[in-house]
Amino acid sequence: MKLISTFSLIALLAACGNRLPDDSDTGTGTGTTDPGTETGTTDPGTETGTTDPGTETDPPADITPISDLNTAAIALDSWVTIEGVVTAGTKYGVVLQDANAVNSGVWVFLGGAAGNSWTETYAIGDALRISGTYTEYIKSPAWPGDATNTLDTITELGADPLDVLPVTSTLTITPMDISGVDFTSKAALEPYELTVVSIAGTLAVTAIPDAGSFWEWYINDTILIDNATFDGNAIAGVTGAELAVGQTFTKITGFLNYDYGNFKIAPRVGSDIEGFVAAP
Repeated sequence: MKLISTFSLIALLAACGNRLPDDSDTGTGTGTTDPGTETGTTDPGTETGTTDPGTETDPPADITPISDLNTAAIALDSWVTIEGVVTAGTKYGVVLQDANAVNSGVWVFLGGAAGNSWTETYAIGDALRISGTYTEYIKSPAWPGDATNTLDTITELGADPLDVLPVTSTLTITPMDISGVDFTSKAALEPYELTVVSIAGTLAVTAIPDAGSFWEWYINDTILIDNATFDGNAIAGVTGAELAVGQTFTKITGFLNYDYGNFKIAPRVGSDIEGFVAAP
């Protein structure tokens, strides 16, 4: 099984709890992170003096493809540098993707201190180059049938201090359509983990198991919609109606998260929810 990649910018995985943190978590990570960007220097003393504004344009030769982390091509505890585009963010960190392909997403844990909202530091579409130590932690409970919990890991990069540098990129992330993927199969879903995906069709709300608390909800009985960055309670701001069984949508986009033994599509903003039709 592929190891899921997560780029953890501080005291990562080993210290994290049992799932990718969302905005409802209190945070279990430790350590500190300097998310600051390089500001560069100016040499005013010569006619050819230049200013480095802190944004790199040419990637160094040692950039590691995120897919190398997801396919275990890199040894654990290796120091690596990755580069990609921010596709989602919470107060704990960001999701980074470096290609419109499977195995190209990673979670970057920037710290769990209350009040550290990284959505105020980085936005969807920002390009970052990040260096850290590639590590893993176990996500629990396990996928059904994985009694030893050995398959349910998230890989992250962690270091103190962690190196985060804004860069320029021409990459535009396009959601991958997984409408035809079997949501009961971990093997089928895992390559898409932490990448931006979408489902389309007649998407009916069939259950809201934790309404009033986490606000996660099921589409067509098998597809779970996550609350990591945009929960079901926020749907009313998009549709004008509180989330309810029987409502339908035509398309839902988000990054594919994994926690508590389930893969879940995590919408990020209101525009990720399309084609609302009220319940009959």
